[in-house]
Amino acid sequence: MSVFDVGMENLPNVYIDRVTIRTLSNGDHNIEVTCLIKDHKDQRSWRFREELLNMKVKVALVSDLNENFTTLSTSLDTGESSLFNIDDFSIAPYLIVSANGFYEAPDVDMEEIFYYHTFIFRSVLSDVANANVYAACFIDNLGFENDMFNKYYGPMSSEIILKNGEVNTSSGYFYFPDTNEEYGGPVHFHTSGYMEGSRHRQQAHRSLRLVTEDDAKITQVTQEDPDILTSPAPYTGVLSDDDLVGGGGINTPDGFDLTPGNLGQNEADDGGVGY
Repeated sequence: MSVFDVGMENLPNVYIDRVTIRTLSNGDHNIEVTCLIKDHKDQRSWRFREELLNMKVKVALVSDLNENFTTLSTSLDTGESSLFNIDDFSIAPYLIVSANGFYEAPDVDMEEIFYYHTFIFRSVLSDVANANVYAACFIDNLGFENDMFNKYYGPMSSEIILKNGEVNTSSGYFYFPDTNEEYGGPVHFHTSGYMEGSRHRQQAHRSLRLVTEDDAKITQVTQEDPDILTSPAPYTGVLSDDDLVGGGGINTPDGFDLTPGNLGQNEADDGGVGY
């Protein structure tokens, strides 16, 4: 494990750890998205730190049940848009919980602590054929007079769940070709290849290689199956996003440090939503 796993930008990485498509008796689905945030074991970067107690995680389900699916998913995938822009259920259903409400998993790593929460999108209509899920941390109520700057997003992760009516079976991971070290943080495409970070910048940053593999994160089960894939996460409720307006997105400003002890410092429902 490395500092790249926790995150190197303004807020920690959010990983989509697994997705369960649970088919209900009427043919509709519950889509259960389990997210993971990591932190350093020896010196916490974000967990229960005073300046980040209000950090939240937002997960949005973008599907072709909405007329704007192609436009919205493309803009999110290319970085032209972010979860900041999804602020109304008419755009796409979303869920928000406190990052500090994620439950701590038993020790699975010598250097890092893993925190999980399962977001449940309930009663998604059976005729959905294409669906993606997007997740990111954000902080809000930053005290600016201009509401455009009162909400700030970290790196965004995504997963294709359904494609043309079928469960997605293709995924991939990135690694540094110079060291063969796997990389799990945000990525952008520049000129002819992938590079680390949410956006391109003048400072030196490293190239990446993509390895395609089968997607083992997504499981389809029936309502009667034991709920073995949905981990028990503390209830934190679904927050209204009416007052969560402001700037931010996956393109993040310089000057924020996520190394141990420095996250967020500037240098210069289990609830569910249904359709």
